Amino acid sequence: MNVNNVKALMIKKVADLKGRIVGTNARGTAVDMGMRAMLRKVGLEDRRDYNIVEVAFPNMITTLLEKKIDLNVIAAPWSQSPKTWETIHPLFHLRDSFGVTQLSMWVGRQSFLEKNRAAVTDFFTDFLRVVRWDTDPKNHDAAVAAVAAGTKRPPETFKGWVYTKKDLYRDPDGKVDAAVLQKNMDLQKSLGFQKTDIDVKKFVDMSYMEAAAKRLK
Repeated sequence: MNVNNVKALMIKKVADLKGRIVGTNARGTAVDMGMRAMLRKVGLEDRRDYNIVEVAFPNMITTLLEKKIDLNVIAAPWSQSPKTWETIHPLFHLRDSFGVTQLSMWVGRQSFLEKNRAAVTDFFTDFLRVVRWDTDPKNHDAAVAAVAAGTKRPPETFKGWVYTKKDLYRDPDGKVDAAVLQKNMDLQKSLGFQKTDIDVKKFVDMSYMEAAAKRLK
């Protein structure tokens, strides 16, 4: 998350965002919650101390440089481009407010999963094959080519980071970190995006993924 260098003299720390306009890709997303959590750490609340506007990721940098917002969210692939950091600088990172995030997961009704255990296990087996193939360094160029073709962007956009340690972490066995997910769910509730408490461990069933991983040993 970054601020315009032109504003840097006035916005040197998160508390300086009081009375400002901040940009988010959409309310309730992971980066939106991370931004709100960080501002809350210094006593700033949405609508009371600052205003939020939604801006599509591709328009974030332009909107910031035009001074229509004072803070924006820079996600990949834009965050991976050296050109991005020629005009803006980071104020804080998602990890500074959220810590480790575990917000992506596979979800299904228990009755469906139990009825279709064989098919679900086959599905996760294919999923893990793809994850392991994509993240294998020897397949990097081919994986980059596939991403470039799917997004219709030049391969150079992804070559130096996608499916590497610079990218999002992908567990080779598809494991969910239930403790981290619980922490993230609790934060969602405290920010008002979730009305009830959820005991994550009651709903995490790794048996399907574990069976799939055993097939690939």
